[in-house]
Amino acid sequence: MNFTIPMYNASKLQVRYLQIAKKSKTYNPYRWVRYVTQANSYVARL
Repeated sequence: MNFTIPMYNASKLQVRYLQIAKKSKTYNPYRWVRYVTQANSYVARL
């Protein structure tokens, strides 16, 4: 089974801002950051 839960973070970790240390004229940073985590097992208790 594969599924995604948008805007959910199990660890409650938040990124408030992202600062680029070395700016380059050829580098165009994205305005958003997206990470997808994968786990070997997930248990849901209802």
